[in-house]
Amino acid sequence: MMSNEEWNKKFAKRFKRLLKEKGMNQYEFADAMFMSQTTVSYYATGKRTPSAYTMLLMSEILGCDVEYLIDVKGEEL
Repeated sequence: MMSNEEWNKKFAKRFKRLLKEKGMNQYEFADAMFMSQTTVSYYATGKRTPSAYTMLLMSEILGCDVEYLIDVKGEEL
Protein backbone atom coordinates (compact mmCIF):
# COMPACT_ATOMS: atom_id res chain seq x y z
CA MET A 1 0.00 0.00 0.00
CA MET A 2 1.23 3.46 -0.90
CA SER A 3 1.93 5.95 1.90
CA ASN A 4 0.14 9.28 1.98
CA GLU A 5 3.39 11.07 1.13
CA GLU A 6 4.02 8.81 -1.88
CA TRP A 7 0.45 9.30 -3.10
CA ASN A 8 0.74 13.09 -2.75
CA LYS A 9 3.95 13.10 -4.81
CA LYS A 10 2.37 10.93 -7.49
CA PHE A 11 -0.73 13.14 -7.57
CA ALA A 12 1.47 16.26 -7.81
CA LYS A 13 3.36 14.82 -10.77
CA ARG A 14 0.16 13.98 -12.62
CA PHE A 15 -1.41 17.35 -11.76
CA LYS A 16 1.60 19.28 -13.09
CA ARG A 17 1.56 17.20 -16.27
CA LEU A 18 -2.13 17.93 -16.82
CA LEU A 19 -1.59 21.65 -16.24
CA LYS A 20 1.16 21.64 -18.85
CA GLU A 21 -0.97 19.69 -21.34
CA LYS A 22 -3.82 22.16 -20.81
CA GLY A 23 -1.41 25.09 -21.29
CA MET A 24 -2.24 26.59 -17.91
CA ASN A 25 0.02 27.96 -15.24
CA GLN A 26 -0.74 27.80 -11.53
CA TYR A 27 -2.13 31.35 -11.43
CA GLU A 28 -4.59 30.68 -14.26
CA PHE A 29 -5.67 27.43 -12.67
CA ALA A 30 -6.10 29.13 -9.29
CA ASP A 31 -8.32 31.78 -10.90
CA ALA A 32 -10.43 29.10 -12.61
CA MET A 33 -10.80 27.24 -9.31
CA PHE A 34 -11.47 30.40 -7.24
CA MET A 35 -8.61 29.52 -4.89
CA SER A 36 -5.24 30.98 -4.05
CA GLN A 37 -2.13 30.24 -6.09
CA THR A 38 -0.52 29.11 -2.82
CA THR A 39 -3.08 26.32 -2.48
CA VAL A 40 -2.47 25.25 -6.08
CA SER A 41 1.26 25.29 -5.37
CA TYR A 42 0.72 22.98 -2.40
CA TYR A 43 -1.10 20.53 -4.68
CA ALA A 44 1.63 20.80 -7.33
CA THR A 45 4.39 20.08 -4.82
CA GLY A 46 2.59 17.31 -2.95
CA LYS A 47 2.38 19.28 0.30
CA ARG A 48 -1.40 19.09 0.40
CA THR A 49 -4.09 16.77 -0.90
CA PRO A 50 -7.26 18.27 -2.40
CA SER A 51 -10.64 17.14 -1.14
CA ALA A 52 -12.75 14.78 -3.25
CA TYR A 53 -14.99 17.69 -4.30
CA THR A 54 -11.96 19.80 -5.26
CA MET A 55 -10.59 16.90 -7.31
CA LEU A 56 -13.91 16.70 -9.14
CA LEU A 57 -13.71 20.40 -10.02
CA MET A 58 -10.04 20.05 -10.96
CA SER A 59 -10.83 17.22 -13.36
CA GLU A 60 -13.53 19.31 -15.05
CA ILE A 61 -11.16 22.24 -15.60
CA LEU A 62 -8.33 19.97 -16.74
CA GLY A 63 -10.62 18.03 -19.07
CA CYS A 64 -9.98 14.58 -17.64
CA ASP A 65 -11.79 11.96 -15.60
CA VAL A 66 -11.36 12.04 -11.83
CA GLU A 67 -10.17 8.44 -12.10
CA TYR A 68 -7.31 9.57 -14.34
CA LEU A 69 -6.45 12.50 -12.06
CA ILE A 70 -6.18 10.27 -9.00
CA ASP A 71 -4.61 7.40 -10.98
CA VAL A 72 -7.08 4.71 -9.96
CA LYS A 73 -5.53 2.17 -12.35
CA GLY A 74 -1.96 2.79 -11.17
CA GLU A 75 -0.69 3.87 -14.59
CA GLU A 76 2.89 5.00 -14.86
CA LEU A 77 3.54 8.57 -15.95
